[in-house]
Amino acid sequence: MAISESDATRCKPGIDDWFKLNSPDDLVEKLDDYDTLRSTFRSKQPRKEGRHSLLLQIQENNKNVENSKSDNDSLVKTNAYYDKKKSGKVSLRKGDIVAVRRNPTTTGESTKKQPRYRGPMVVTEILPGESHN
Repeated sequence: MAISESDATRCKPGIDDWFKLNSPDDLVEKLDDYDTLRSTFRSKQPRKEGRHSLLLQIQENNKNVENSKSDNDSLVKTNAYYDKKKSGKVSLRKGDIVAVRRNPTTTGESTKKQPRYRGPMVVTEILPGESHN
């Protein structure tokens, strides 16, 4: 479809028309309208800061869960090592021969040469419960 020259000249705005349409005042009005439109759309969108802080909270919670899992694992390992090294329950019977560990008397002198145990002693009676006096 061909356009005649008369139609083309009618459709083309002149340079004067272009300056009239794009005067500084018109541009300022257009920019103001654009800012108003942009702020309207921004107010309807969820805030990015809220989403970002929520994401940070979730990441922090995940780190805390991972840390508590690793703490729990290390605690389980420590308890297993302790239980492995711990001596079993001592069961004494009447007539057993034992040595009793004594606390050295601190008189200001060296306790290196003082005896560490009293004994040997013979068990004469068993007390009920957990007491070992």
